[in-house]
Amino acid sequence: MEEAGFPEREAHVAEHSALIEHAKVRLQLFRNGAIGALVMPNFLKAWLIPHMQIMDRKYAAFLRRHGVR
Repeated sequence: MEEAGFPEREAHVAEHSALIEHAKVRLQLFRNGAIGALVMPNFLKAWLIPHMQIMDRKYAAFLRRHGVR
């Protein structure tokens, strides 16, 4: 992303960083017995699908516009 000059790189990376932090919290809650086993996959699905549909598609379109196939 940095090498390609993607203008939304910082926002994209921030989303990934936020995902990691939220996942760590949920993992700790799971280990403590505060949440069930399906919370993590449901959380990841709720994050991943919109992220791919919006952010990753923007990045792919940017790369295509700049000749990357």
